Amino acid sequence: MITIRETAVANGSLKVIRIANRSGAGVEILNLGATVQSLFVPDRDGRLCNVVLGYDTIEGYLDNRYYYGATIGRFANRISNSSFLLDGKRYRLQSNDSPNSNHGGVDGFHARFFDITEIAERENLISLQYLSPDGEAGYPGQVDLQVRYRWTEDNALEIRHVARAYDHPTPVNITNHSYFNLSGDHTSDAARATLSILGSSMLEATGDFIPTGRILDIRETAFDFTTPRRISDRIGHVCERTLKGYNDYYLTGGKPTTPAAELYDERSGIAMQLYTDYPGVLLYTGDYLPIPYSGVCLEAQLHVDAPNRPEFPTAILCPGTIYDHTATYRFTVR
Repeated sequence: MITIRETAVANGSLKVIRIANRSGAGVEILNLGATVQSLFVPDRDGRLCNVVLGYDTIEGYLDNRYYYGATIGRFANRISNSSFLLDGKRYRLQSNDSPNSNHGGVDGFHARFFDITEIAERENLISLQYLSPDGEAGYPGQVDLQVRYRWTEDNALEIRHVARAYDHPTPVNITNHSYFNLSGDHTSDAARATLSILGSSMLEATGDFIPTGRILDIRETAFDFTTPRRISDRIGHVCERTLKGYNDYYLTGGKPTTPAAELYDERSGIAMQLYTDYPGVLLYTGDYLPIPYSGVCLEAQLHVDAPNRPEFPTAILCPGTIYDHTATYRFTVR
C-alpha cells in the first residue's frame, strides 16, 4: 500500500510517501532529498521499531546537516581539495569540509526537491527524479537521476540509482545516507550492534578521510569485520590513528547475491543484511551526531575521491552511458 501526504514549505511542496506491506512494516520517503525518513520493521516480539534516525520536525530536513536518510550526490563522500581535473580542465567545487568537498557540497542532492515520476501499487515501488543542471555545486554537465524505492513483503528495502549525463562527462557517485539503530532506541549506542563485512581490504586514508591510493589488508586488525564483531568493542587506538569511530571504505566486491555487510542487534533481535552491486561500502559510526554513535551508516558507493585517483576504478559518467546500481537492505529477526 502506498499513501502520500503533502505539506507546504518555504521552498516547495514537501511530500511524504509511505510504502507498507501486508504486515504493516514500511518505509516513509520524502521527496526532499529522496530521503528515508522512517523505516519500521518488527523486532523478535513482533513490535514495529523505527530503525533509522531522523529529525523530529520537518524543519530539520530543510537543513539536514547530518544527511539523515538522504540521497547523496552528485558525488558521495569526499573529493580532495574541492577540485578535480577532467579533460584538461580543473573544476572547483563547494568546500564544505575544508579543504575538501563532501557529499556534493551544500547544494548536493540531499537539499533538492525530487519529482515523483512513478507509483506502482502492486509492486510497492516509487520512483523519484531530479535533473541536476550544468554547474550545480561546481560540477560540469547536466545529470538526470532516478531513485527507485521498493519495499517488499519480506521486509527488504531495495534502492536503485539510475543516472544519465547528457552533454558532458562528470563525476557521479550516489548513495543513501541512512543511519541505522537496530535497537529501536535512538538514544542508545548503535555501535553495540554486531557487524560483519565481506571485505578484507579497505582504502587507506588520511586523518581527514582522504584516500592515499593504497589498498590495505585489514585481516587481524581493529578494522577487520570478516567475522562478526561488536563495533563498540573495537573502537580504540589502531595504526597510529585515534579510532574514535569508523569512517572507512571497505572493498566488498560488488556481488549482489552475497551480503556485503550484516548488522545485528541482540537487544531487539533485528538483523539487517546489505546486498549491493556497488564495489564497496563506507562504514560510518556517527561520531559527530548530536548523540555520538546513535546510528551506524553502511553506505554502498563507488571509491572515495575517485576523480583524483586514476588508480581507482573510474567514477566519470559519460554521455551515452548509464549509471545503474542497487543496494538492498533486508531485515530479519533472530
